[in-house]
Amino acid sequence: MKTCADIEPQLFAFELGALDSSADCEAHLATCGTCLARFFEHKRVREDAAAFDERPSSLVRDRLRARVAVRSRRRPLVWAMAAAAAVALLLALRAVLATPSHERAPDAPLIDSAPLSHDLM
Repeated sequence: MKTCADIEPQLFAFELGALDSSADCEAHLATCGTCLARFFEHKRVREDAAAFDERPSSLVRDRLRARVAVRSRRRPLVWAMAAAAAVALLLALRAVLATPSHERAPDAPLIDSAPLSHDLM
């Protein structure tokens, strides 16, 4: 039969059902109150932690999935609109730059009738 020192490291794995051979643990727990108390302590901690599961409910997950699906459908439309605006801007810029300079309106002076400084004296 195994001792408490042999069983203690295996208690958590035993409680999870992860031991290949659990007969030694079961036999020891049947005769040792200290290890049995530790076993139940491990079990209580795991069950308490499971009670505080913070995953969202299925309703919340479904709503989030629906919102993501709507956004992913809108994304190509936004990119198409941005591309169309960029093309329109480039065409307008090309039209302005392609106009010969003699067809453009002459640059008028900003202030045509302002007196010069020597006229003031």
